Amino acid sequence: MNSCLSTSSSEKLLFARKCALFCLGTAVLFMLLEILARSIYTADATYGKKAAGFRASMATIETLFLGSSHMERAINPEFLAKPAFNLSFKSQDHYYDLKILESTLGRMKKLSAVIIGVDWFSLGFDEAKKVRSYTLNYYREWGILPEKQGYKTFFYYSQFLTHRKSLLPDLLKKNSGFSIESGRVDDARAIDPRNYTVTPDGFLYLNLHHPPKVLDNDALKKVETHMSVNYDSAVILDNLANLEAAAALCRKSGVKLLLVTPPYSSYYRKYFPEDVKAKFYRSLGYCQSIKHLDYSNSEAFSDDDFSDADHLNAAGAKKFTEMIANDL
Repeated sequence: MNSCLSTSSSEKLLFARKCALFCLGTAVLFMLLEILARSIYTADATYGKKAAGFRASMATIETLFLGSSHMERAINPEFLAKPAFNLSFKSQDHYYDLKILESTLGRMKKLSAVIIGVDWFSLGFDEAKKVRSYTLNYYREWGILPEKQGYKTFFYYSQFLTHRKSLLPDLLKKNSGFSIESGRVDDARAIDPRNYTVTPDGFLYLNLHHPPKVLDNDALKKVETHMSVNYDSAVILDNLANLEAAAALCRKSGVKLLLVTPPYSSYYRKYFPEDVKAKFYRSLGYCQSIKHLDYSNSEAFSDDDFSDADHLNAAGAKKFTEMIANDL
């Protein structure tokens, strides 16, 4: 009897040791893969530079611009009479626009206006679900976590889990996960790094232009990408709530909030679905307390003002910034 109990205890102990070794080995393997992934994929240095510039000038900023890359490349604060900063960034959604405001508004003592870019597709866009790699920037710079992710938050800050499907190909190719948006005509850094730089006030200087055939092809790709966002009612309502919360926050601080839809090239407008565009304007109509300036079809811009199908180049940004200054 005692012999049987002793054998049973020994077997349980052996099984427990094997489980512990397996868990330890799995943990070590995961840590090694995570270290490897982090050596390839890092937070975007462009955003780090932008955030540092913003912190340095926070005390003097009178106008703050937020939004996605469409605003990042469209507003050059150099051409504004009063101190301003462009804190827009690629794929930045309205949740992060709001959270950045919540984190920084109280420290901008001279702030008088906040301008948020709203695109034809942005009300249906959830950055954490579509391009979760970029959300690492907001966590590292502002401590902002993705919206409504709960336990899944961990997966958004593991570079191995985020890039597990592409890790081996990227390792073999020695690609950097954040260096260049591969396959797009706005790969300015691949063409000439002098064409691509972030100015001290947050503007992404992009000095490029492409022939019509390239722009037409780029428009098809961009619209296809933008149509892959989630246009269900829950996402739209969440984004409208984020904009309304930003407006309430600004009113409480005595700051004016404006929504701005930037210009698009004729190629982008040609391919963008009319029903989605109509849904955007219909949904935005619920934000009646917020003024909206719409430049999407402005005749002041030609296709020569664009670096690609949906982003202004340096000359176009100068024109647009001066137009915004006059309209404000």
